[in-house]
Amino acid sequence: SAFIHTTSLLELAIPKGVTVIEPFTFAETYNLTSITLPDSVTAIGNGAFNNARSLTTFTFPKNVTTISEGLFQSAQSLTSVIYASGSAITTVSAFAFNSASSLHQITIPASVTTIGDYAFQDASLLESVYFSGSIAPTVGIQVFQRVKSGAKAYIQTGATGFEPIDGLWKGLVVAPATTAPTAPTIGTATAISPTSASISFTAPTSNGGATIETYTATSTPGS
Repeated sequence: SAFIHTTSLLELAIPKGVTVIEPFTFAETYNLTSITLPDSVTAIGNGAFNNARSLTTFTFPKNVTTISEGLFQSAQSLTSVIYASGSAITTVSAFAFNSASSLHQITIPASVTTIGDYAFQDASLLESVYFSGSIAPTVGIQVFQRVKSGAKAYIQTGATGFEPIDGLWKGLVVAPATTAPTAPTIGTATAISPTSASISFTAPTSNGGATIETYTATSTPGS
């Protein structure tokens, strides 16, 4: 717990060669916004970032296999969780993201087999949980209690173990995984001036499961 309660710590890069982050090392480092861990890290102890209120993004090194108990509990600014290439997380422990109240979405890697009790309880803005695997993990009690109303579990085609009861699986609405949208139907371009034109198009028949917010048009003059 070397940095616990340290309010002056804003950013930190852990040097190569470090293998373990001990429990509660960065707990209640209220102003820590960014930390980088090397691939040499294989274990991160319980509650290491508990109540790290300003931490926004975290990348798991590829050799870490367990998201430990209470790791990001009450990390109120956490919005992005990334897994390094080659990552093989198998366990999301109890209370891991409990009360991570800014987390809107998260991916559960295919390698995950267990999600512990209360892991995402009170992550009140969590609305999208993407399950990458073909088999549902074992899920503890009240894991998704009091997440955002209507939150969805996006699952892969043919995935098993996600059968809903009364329309819900573990409190989540089951939905197919999002995919790339189909192409729009392009109409004829009409010149407006030497440097601009208008063009009509019909929106894609499939949006891939998510709202398409913008379109970008490119041109090759003279072609």
